[in-house]
Amino acid sequence: MRFVVVAPWRIDSRGPYAQAISFLQDRIDRAPGDSLQFVMPQSALSEERAAGDFLVKECTRLRAEGFTLFCLDENGRAEGSAELARRVEGVFGQGARGVAFVLGGAYGLPAALAALPLVQALSLSPLTFAHELALTVLLEQIYRTQCILTRHPYHHGESSAFDKASRRALKMQARSK
Repeated sequence: MRFVVVAPWRIDSRGPYAQAISFLQDRIDRAPGDSLQFVMPQSALSEERAAGDFLVKECTRLRAEGFTLFCLDENGRAEGSAELARRVEGVFGQGARGVAFVLGGAYGLPAALAALPLVQALSLSPLTFAHELALTVLLEQIYRTQCILTRHPYHHGESSAFDKASRRALKMQARSK
């Protein structure tokens, strides 16, 4: 599986998330046949228009190469890890050459991306994250997707003990009413 992350900013190699980003990139790249590539400008794009133009240009190129785009937006579809893995599997099952995850800049994503074919809006959370924290969460989910699809034990896939206990408590409360 070929994964690409597109963003109109640069990763700060001295920043607090650099080690986690590098660690997760190595994990993703270790899977046989899988690769992760970053598409980012040579320098950070601070103006909204420049950032938007960069994203549209790169996403248009990736679409022409056969990639499906997952645009990360707080208003996108929120899914669990297993659902994301199924979506990614479906995209590759339909013949996509890869999946590109698109992260916005300080002003979010440009509206022009919505007009591109095979674009899906995805939300990591309704919360707003620092760019590199969002990237770290995304990379962990890409790695988890790989694990789910290859049935690697990293992703347990079952409810936690807390979840099971709270569901039992809710059932008992419902019965007592």
